[in-house]
Amino acid sequence: MEHRLYTKVLHLMLCIALVLSFIPMMGTAANAENNHITEIASEADWNEFGNAVNGGYNYKDQKVVLLDDITVTEMMIGTEGAKFSGTFEGNGHTITVDYTVDEEHVAPFRFVDGAGFYDLKVSGNINTSKQFAGGFIARSAGNTVIDCCYSHVNINSRMGDSGEYDGTHGGFIAHLEGKGKVTIKDSLFDGVISGSTTANCGGFVGWPVHGSVEFRNCLNNGTFETSTHGCGTFSRIVPKYEGNVTIYNCYYKTPYGEVQGNPIGDMTPDQLREVLKDRETGKNFWIVSGGKVVPFSFKASATVTKVPVPAAKKMTANGKTQKLVKNGKAVGGTMMYALGNDKYTAPADGWSRLIPTGKKAGTYYVWYKVKANEFHLDTEPECVIVKLNKSARKIGCVTKSLLKKKDKKASIKDKEAVEETEEQKAENPGTTDTRPDSGKAGLFREQISNVRDTLTNIIKGIFRK
Repeated sequence: MEHRLYTKVLHLMLCIALVLSFIPMMGTAANAENNHITEIASEADWNEFGNAVNGGYNYKDQKVVLLDDITVTEMMIGTEGAKFSGTFEGNGHTITVDYTVDEEHVAPFRFVDGAGFYDLKVSGNINTSKQFAGGFIARSAGNTVIDCCYSHVNINSRMGDSGEYDGTHGGFIAHLEGKGKVTIKDSLFDGVISGSTTANCGGFVGWPVHGSVEFRNCLNNGTFETSTHGCGTFSRIVPKYEGNVTIYNCYYKTPYGEVQGNPIGDMTPDQLREVLKDRETGKNFWIVSGGKVVPFSFKASATVTKVPVPAAKKMTANGKTQKLVKNGKAVGGTMMYALGNDKYTAPADGWSRLIPTGKKAGTYYVWYKVKANEFHLDTEPECVIVKLNKSARKIGCVTKSLLKKKDKKASIKDKEAVEETEEQKAENPGTTDTRPDSGKAGLFREQISNVRDTLTNIIKGIFRK
């Protein structure tokens, strides 16, 4: 009986172990289903995410969050039969693409259906000889939202090499599918669409087809080097579908084919930012950063224009508190300082506008960074090493000086003694002085005695003071 019970328990434990061994193999899709959030911090994560979507997992009602800037070279998300339907949050990070693909529908998100994109920047290059390349999306179905996003993609089109010239490329989306709706708000395109034999493109959307597109508070700052035939500044419009494109409060630097929106003209960046605020709510999701007007999520880093350096080339501890570095200068924020324990790890706290000071001799690790204003990002902390050298001891210097003077006097006395001995020998030739201190040995003993007495008197005199 006990043997049978033992066997059953053993079999149960083996089954549990077998099931657990398969859990790590279930990949991104299973994790997304359980946690509802998928995090991407590398190209490997991106590839795993792509394999899950392309394998049939659509992420509907789930979030995918970008944790860092990444570069992708091959994987595109979605297929015609397996589309991405989740929410992708960029957190102000950038996906840099580098695609050279001679087939239709090239974009980081190749096929989507009812997806949402927020605070995401896409940069890089797309090289293709086929139709439907997009900075974000190649083909969109359902109700898709692009909010506070930034496309800095260069689409190099070779359409026309084979006699075809209809590119249908778009700075954000190549084209729509079915009767879905795309809403693009507070977003910027400042990339390039090029190809001298390419036509029929849109600054933001290549072609809405049967769907509809709404642009709100958007900025087209792109460069266009294609034929302008059949093109539109924000969206290509085919006459019978003209009602499918709505543009509210949008601005452009250069018209692209059909003029849509308002020209920037000679507005300053601050003036442009002001006019891009939402006219209904009064909210403004644009900033001027690095001299450019960009969506709020894409602040440029503050800049150190003058690096802090040690306060002097050679610094000596003098018993007084002294500043360790000369003040640096920055654009886009305020210089901040802190003392660290080494040159490798920046301090977690203790940061201040005040320049650190030192009093004792030793090595100081002065860390600095720029605390950004609301339109910029903080800089990474950097370290400058400052050494306060020990001061020379006063007693030692006095003693050394006096010894030099004494040595000089002793040398003169030695010379006189030698001369006197020679005179005595000349006056009494044939006689020899047999006294213990006579001759060179006696002179040497006398010199040592004189030096010892002098040193003793000097030291006594110092301590009496």
